Amino acid sequence: MTFTEILNLATWPEIEICLRRHYCKEGREADDCDTFVSDHSHVYATLLELHPEADDTVVHIELKEEDGFEYIDVYGIKPGTKDAWALELTRWEQWLGMEIAPSTLQRLSLSEIIAHSLHEMSFCGYDQEEIADFATELRSRAAKTQQDGIKGINIEDIVWEEYGDDPPKKLQTLNGKWRSTSDD
Repeated sequence: MTFTEILNLATWPEIEICLRRHYCKEGREADDCDTFVSDHSHVYATLLELHPEADDTVVHIELKEEDGFEYIDVYGIKPGTKDAWALELTRWEQWLGMEIAPSTLQRLSLSEIIAHSLHEMSFCGYDQEEIADFATELRSRAAKTQQDGIKGINIEDIVWEEYGDDPPKKLQTLNGKWRSTSDD
């Protein structure tokens, strides 16, 4: 089953419940959570307008634990490989054409799959232009690290370093500096 097929089988209210349950944790301001959900509803609405592109990546979603911290891991695997790939920078039309792993379909409801995918899709921005800007900045940072003799960088390290666990603050590049798109 492709991501597009799943999108067409679930409703926004079901997805919103999942987003709130998994990502609006105790201690987060209600306004922050409402903004977080609203931003994701815009991504959802945008996805419904896009046309899927064929992509052989298979999306996997798993609950993982590291150092006592539980998190949801959303990643892709290309057929014939075992390597997990980050999907945060993937164009949304490609996401729509990806198959969902049978193991994910067995463990999670359709609305949970969509909620976790929406969170992953918007990890670096709530629209594709913002994500493309982030990717450009990331490539620039990667080139700099290679010049400095460092072999690689981790996208999540950059995001956490800049913003921590603050979903209303989204990344956008402006003259090589990060800024928030929230109204702070």
